[in-house]
Amino acid sequence: IVHAYIDQLKRNSEYTTDAAVVKWLGLKGNNAERRLRSYKSGENTLPYGVWRKILVATGRVPQEIVPVIAFMKGK
Repeated sequence: IVHAYIDQLKRNSEYTTDAAVVKWLGLKGNNAERRLRSYKSGENTLPYGVWRKILVATGRVPQEIVPVIAFMKGK
């Protein structure tokens, strides 16, 4: 499923390569593209935040926007 959703994202957005998807997801490190491939293959489990971002971007869940209800004032 992860592979299909990432491929859908790549086909229907400006993020057309794994490198672009890695950058958009905010994955860090020298092996970020390798990690993305391991998520797509099912070898490793996607972190929840990354999975949620993919679901929102592909229209599978609504984006939750939490209203700001208080501000902290400085001294």
